[in-house]
Amino acid sequence: MFTINTMLGAWDQLIQHSIRIIFLFLYVVGNSISQAWAVSVDIGESNIPILFDKASIYPESISFNRKNGRFIVGSFRDGMIYEVNDNGESRILVNDKRLRSVLGIAIDNKRGRIYAANSDLGVSLRSSSSGVKNLAALGVYDLDTGKTIDYIDLGSLMPAESHLANGVAVDNEGNVYVTDSLSPVIYKVDVNGKSSVFSRSQRFEGEGINLNGIVYHPDGYLLVVKKSDGSIFRISLASPNNISLVDIPKKMAGGDGLLLVDNEQVLVVANSASGTKSNSVYLLRSINDWDTAEVMEVRKLDDVYPTTTVIKDSEIYVVYTRLNKLIRSTKENVETHNQIARILKIGSVTP
Repeated sequence: MFTINTMLGAWDQLIQHSIRIIFLFLYVVGNSISQAWAVSVDIGESNIPILFDKASIYPESISFNRKNGRFIVGSFRDGMIYEVNDNGESRILVNDKRLRSVLGIAIDNKRGRIYAANSDLGVSLRSSSSGVKNLAALGVYDLDTGKTIDYIDLGSLMPAESHLANGVAVDNEGNVYVTDSLSPVIYKVDVNGKSSVFSRSQRFEGEGINLNGIVYHPDGYLLVVKKSDGSIFRISLASPNNISLVDIPKKMAGGDGLLLVDNEQVLVVANSASGTKSNSVYLLRSINDWDTAEVMEVRKLDDVYPTTTVIKDSEIYVVYTRLNKLIRSTKENVETHNQIARILKIGSVTP
């Protein structure tokens, strides 16, 4: 029998169900808007580049010290680490005689440290005793003074392999992760300087230079680009064997530097690999925790072999110096390479 109480109960259930639908709709829409508009990125600007005041530095990576407002770059050629101001004026910050070619650099502002990947491809001014393609190490330095805090040999973890320590990333706990472009591994160095092989996979293997740029994602994983074919991997910190390939419509051959803009956006710098010249900066966005990603913007550059980007005061900069020509040098003509590095503003970030 249909009663008033039955009718009121039905209305009550309908109202509660409608409220749940409305709240779900507002949550989904609000979450989508916050993901899409949390940070607005534009990489379409054209500017006059900052020219270094010293030739032959050949920086492979660039970072930014927000304490003093200066860029920090490592030299592929002389093995030093420099501070560079907005006018291109440079000064030596780190002069560790053990450094040969400095590749990836990461700054840990919380602990006041600089981490630098050290390798030897045979074109640096100082040769390593271990020989070409046998050196892989991580230097740790004071951010303010440049004094040495630690120096960790990584190549000894894989003594039978060739080595090129390349990309560097730091997590919230102070653990450092270093890619090896010639061995299919990612190293881990904890805050106390203890080193280990964090992740190893046949998927990291390939022709030429492989694992390269790397970033730490605060949701508990690493994103790593493979230069030889442009693939990007997501690797769980809790389970390093949990390696997944980010599904991207376009692989960025020559993928070199990665920069995490926010949780949903990454900048990828790609130069050249496997006969493909990209010479571009790509903005990728993912709204599903980097299962998939879309290419949102592309900034084409000249044939300058760009390597990495950095954000300084909400402005995006890329560094380049035709490093590929130095790497391809022979002992007979390496001294003729005397390029001046450039830092080019290519865009901005708006909160």
